[in-house]
Amino acid sequence: MEAKDVYELVGFNSTALIVRAKTGMDFDAQAGGIACEHPGCEGFVIALPEYATEVDDCPLGCWGARPGKQVELADLIDSHFVANPHPFGFTVDRERIDELMEGWWPVKFTLLGSMQTGYIHTGNCD
Repeated sequence: MEAKDVYELVGFNSTALIVRAKTGMDFDAQAGGIACEHPGCEGFVIALPEYATEVDDCPLGCWGARPGKQVELADLIDSHFVANPHPFGFTVDRERIDELMEGWWPVKFTLLGSMQTGYIHTGNCD
């Protein structure tokens, strides 16, 4: 197995979109509030300054991935995407809803004309 470079998004001063791609670089984040999860993904990062920072996902996701609350959290996030459209056309990737937690949103979106998957990281509420 080839070693990958790992980059932490701690201290990243923007909303981050991590696009899933074979790059040899893993991006890890602290998410899940006080559960202090450290999800990660291979790909590359696109900064989304100030996007979705007003979405308060902490009450529904501050204990990490919470079965039973993830659909409610996905609905909250998708309602934000509808009310505040982005050119990439984000939606929560409900096929990966079990990964959804505070600060770590699995998403689908269009980039350069094709459907992509990745994660939006908005920081950690704790």
